[in-house]
Amino acid sequence: MTNTATDGTEVKTCSEFFADRASVGLITMCVSFIIVGVNFALKMLLVELIKALHLKTVTIETNYTMVTIFIGQFINTAVLIVLNNASFKDFDEGNGPLSMIFFVGTETDFSVTWYRTVGLTIMRTMMSQALWPLIEFAMFYSILNLTRLADRKFTSDTFTTGMPSVQAYIDTYAGPEYLIHYRYAAILLQIGVAFCYGCTMPPLYGIACLAFVILYINERLLVCYYYREPPAFDEKMTSLTLDLVSKVPYIMLPMAFWQLGNR
Repeated sequence: MTNTATDGTEVKTCSEFFADRASVGLITMCVSFIIVGVNFALKMLLVELIKALHLKTVTIETNYTMVTIFIGQFINTAVLIVLNNASFKDFDEGNGPLSMIFFVGTETDFSVTWYRTVGLTIMRTMMSQALWPLIEFAMFYSILNLTRLADRKFTSDTFTTGMPSVQAYIDTYAGPEYLIHYRYAAILLQIGVAFCYGCTMPPLYGIACLAFVILYINERLLVCYYYREPPAFDEKMTSLTLDLVSKVPYIMLPMAFWQLGNR
């Protein structure tokens, strides 16, 4: 196989090279979707764990849930992938406990290779995370409609049902509960990752903006036509979210200093 070089000359290239590049791209994309899937599973697990605590009020429960979901997803998305590829051989020459037990990667700094591998994975993950509300709605809406169709034996008559009680019928044909704490956690995740790595990867700011537009349009429509009427919350969750957002720049400052300090 031949290809054109930058100076216009024809050079021979190996087909295995392009196959390997395609495989690497596919693996990176799969890793991004796996991270998003783990975030979703982590969200469901944390919601159930917080409910098991039986806190005094719904507001306290949702506040705890929002904070734990944000912290868990942020660590899974922005921290673990970096630590998994980190190497501390510059500090302990590869013989210390960090290199032997915890960090077995190859990246010692924010190098070109880091941006091509880890940085690209983070951006693809956040793009997948931005599109996730649409994917989540399509997935659960399909499951909900299939459940309703099965209940009325795949007919169009909504008065035909196999539910044993009125409440069971209402639970099947009413919309799902509106998990407002998950939405706040998604907003905080986009802001946190964008500020953490956006100084040297500016597309993250655009991805975060796209995520907010999708989330706004999606939630405005679904609250009106899909979800059940959400319970009345006070202003504590919104105030807590704004307070957490104000702390995000403190994460950005050391990261930006580290990234920009790499010559």
